[in-house]
Amino acid sequence: MIYFILSFITIYFILDYLSFFGVFGVPGSNQVTIKCLYQYYCSLFDTFQKPSIQNLESTYNNDYDTVYGYCCRQLFNTFIQNMKNDINYTNRTMNIGVSPIHHTSFRDILEQNFAKENIHIFDIDENYEKITIPEEKKDIDYDIIVITHLWGKYLDITDIKQNIKGAILVEDVILAGEYEHEFNNSADLLFHSCGMDKRPSSLFGGYVHIKNNDDDRFYIKEHMLQSIQELSIPTKREVFKKTFDCTLLYLLYNVRCIQNMVKLFLYVRGYKLSDIIQQIRKNKPGFEHSNYMKEPTKLMIDTNKSIYNTQQDTEKLFIKNNKLFISQFTDKEVAVLFPWNKDFINTNSHISCLPYNAVYIDEKYQQRCIDYFDRHNICIINNPTYKTFDHANIEVKTFLDNIFYLPCLYNLTKREIVHLSKYLKNIKNN
Repeated sequence: MIYFILSFITIYFILDYLSFFGVFGVPGSNQVTIKCLYQYYCSLFDTFQKPSIQNLESTYNNDYDTVYGYCCRQLFNTFIQNMKNDINYTNRTMNIGVSPIHHTSFRDILEQNFAKENIHIFDIDENYEKITIPEEKKDIDYDIIVITHLWGKYLDITDIKQNIKGAILVEDVILAGEYEHEFNNSADLLFHSCGMDKRPSSLFGGYVHIKNNDDDRFYIKEHMLQSIQELSIPTKREVFKKTFDCTLLYLLYNVRCIQNMVKLFLYVRGYKLSDIIQQIRKNKPGFEHSNYMKEPTKLMIDTNKSIYNTQQDTEKLFIKNNKLFISQFTDKEVAVLFPWNKDFINTNSHISCLPYNAVYIDEKYQQRCIDYFDRHNICIINNPTYKTFDHANIEVKTFLDNIFYLPCLYNLTKREIVHLSKYLKNIKNN
């Protein structure tokens, strides 16, 4: 037995020396702490506490209050349902203005609740940084504007603010820039997620900053709090499943020897690494696909309040690693592979808080790239995050189909980040 173990260890280190395991990391992240996992496992031995109305809200500053939920999509869905049921809209059709690219969950909630002729898609510029209103859509009387910020930065929505008055401005800032700038647009609602790959990172929860508005037509915060309290809290079975799934992903994403052993197992069994990673992301263990309309427990809210200020350190890490990665490429390569980061060409600065490592790969090169990364045991998957609407123009759909995710940079060393860039450059140059 000892001989077998020593032989296995020897083989493992030989393979590691020969770079068989490729670059560490996966196209997703799990930044949940061991302490957080421990707390949720311990909570299974106690009675779950429903939060009081005081637990569900807090005062963020003089202009905004914060409401806490089970997850971000629960909060957004609650807001949408409340607006649809509001007396101001019961006898007329609502018009929703949207940026063209959203998270899957936000896109799905909007499409499920509004007809496509009432979802008006705005334009995005060629650098994928600025949202503008098409001429034929400027005279529409909008009720709600939903903007999803992208690329770990804030989109420019100056045109929206200058030309649309009276609509409720909603911003999804989950994958936006530094959180200290999130109030620059004076939005009415700003949605955050506390998922395992977000800022701040937890297992459960999300929160929304709601502006204290003199307009008393909607009572958004009051209605949201009431709706959340009418939901049931999750069962212990549901909490255990999500905690267990997240624990497995934590080990797979963050423990090198485990990740390497999985890669070796897949290689021996003849599986393609890209196929397995794509399947894992599609099933999304650790995420609720449909059963997310729940009230958070008191522990969930207390946990997310306690880790709120940790996101600043996370942002600094993302910015540092993203800048190191992008700096390995020439201006021409940046324009082709990262068209949303052309600001780096002009300013030589790169401030992106994106936890993912997105790259643009033209359709004619995609299979060659996937095969190349598979041969080198490096994870790559097609864009699982950014989606558009069924009635969006073909240019946006094609653009999103050409986005791929490489291993996330947050837990890579400087050497590994530079090494990963060389693999990507090799494909482009061959």
